Amino acid sequence: MNVILELMNGQKLKGKLASPFKPDKNQVDVILNDDSEPQRFSMDKICCVMMESRRQLPRAGGEPEIVETFGGHRYRVTPFEG
Repeated sequence: MNVILELMNGQKLKGKLASPFKPDKNQVDVILNDDSEPQRFSMDKICCVMMESRRQLPRAGGEPEIVETFGGHRYRVTPFEG
């Protein structure tokens, strides 16, 4: 699954998830576009995790919402069941 990490320092990194995303583990493993080795990012260094899925996910019935990250960026998101 493609993913974009927005870090607390404002940096944005694009890559692919190297393992299932489980926020309760307080980390995310990502293979960056130019790197074959997964890199581990601690959730306390991440401001926002954006994921792109090629399959249709079940909607939670909510309308799209505007969310603002700690870094001040705004995104339009749609809630999904999961």
